Amino acid sequence: MALDAALENLRQRLKAMNDALTLVRKAVDDRPEGHQLERELDGAVLELMSTMHEAHSVVQRGDDSDRQADLERELRALTSCHQHCLDLSDQLSSLSTYERLAVIVRFGNQRSREWPGWADTVVAQINGCQQAWSPLNRALLACWQELSERLATRSGSVYTTNIGQKIHVSETRNAQEPNAST
Repeated sequence: MALDAALENLRQRLKAMNDALTLVRKAVDDRPEGHQLERELDGAVLELMSTMHEAHSVVQRGDDSDRQADLERELRALTSCHQHCLDLSDQLSSLSTYERLAVIVRFGNQRSREWPGWADTVVAQINGCQQAWSPLNRALLACWQELSERLATRSGSVYTTNIGQKIHVSETRNAQEPNAST
């Protein structure tokens, strides 16, 4: 896979994660009545979406450059994107802990009518974000592999071989000239 294709795949995976986060936000906002738990969830989801936006915008800016002329810029963009994705992973892990999801379900079950359905929808959408995470990680890995290959081909090593020649330096000559430099 070429670097261009890997970056395009990464952009698609970032968009899929953004779409999953948007569904979480819609589920959280579609509450029967206002409550502190909803406000906490809304704040956490907004933070996730902000981090996601940063990751996506860094990759978009990197795409605007001439990659052949400036792979270092691509390297910095991918590094920044990966850092944002690591932050996103931490935030998503915090949002989707068993304890936190259990609080949401318990809260929904303790309320009347619409709340249990709301809680189930929120939990399902948070789990959808977890499902979008694995393809995003694989896309990041593919970008790193492609960028590494491209950078490796730019560096070169010079090897000298003497085919058909054998150079033999006698030991007596080496013993007589111990400080001789080559």
